[in-house]
Amino acid sequence: MEKKYYGLIITLAVVVVIAVSGFIYMNDNEYYNDYKLQENCTNNALELSVTAMTPLIPQMIGSSDSLSKITNTNDTSNNNTALNGALNNATMAQEYQQKMLKNAKTDTEKNYAKTLIEQSKAFIDYLNIIKVLEVNTNETNKTTELMNRLDELSNQTQNYQNDLDAIKNNDTNFKNRLNKEDNKDNN
Repeated sequence: MEKKYYGLIITLAVVVVIAVSGFIYMNDNEYYNDYKLQENCTNNALELSVTAMTPLIPQMIGSSDSLSKITNTNDTSNNNTALNGALNNATMAQEYQQKMLKNAKTDTEKNYAKTLIEQSKAFIDYLNIIKVLEVNTNETNKTTELMNRLDELSNQTQNYQNDLDAIKNNDTNFKNRLNKEDNKDNN
């Protein structure tokens, strides 16, 4: 009878080890799954923001011919749709970045997630200013002020990107893992 119990105990121990290993593996991958999801949302937000900005660019540089085109109801509707889509995607990216921070196991992962969150905050502010800019197209002083703020946010976003690159380059294992995740789309 005792041999029967030993076999049962060993089988139970093996099942527990497999379950725990699977749980650890899934949690480890959760950070990188969220990384990919936030990256997809961020890329979508960037594409939509370009679509939203395109009709505003001539106005920003002072082309008066573009004002009549911008005020076209259909153009404004398409622009609002793109801008709202960009904001939604940027917000979703930030939610995935928060999950990354929650699931981070190393200081590198934590710092990377925190910097991504700050970069997303700046990008969301940038998109909100574009939204305000679109409404205030005829107010030169307001436009200039908003353009200056956009420049500041653009510089801030680039600084965050430099910080992200530095974090990634200081940890070879982390860099290799991110590269592996990035290359999954290319295969």
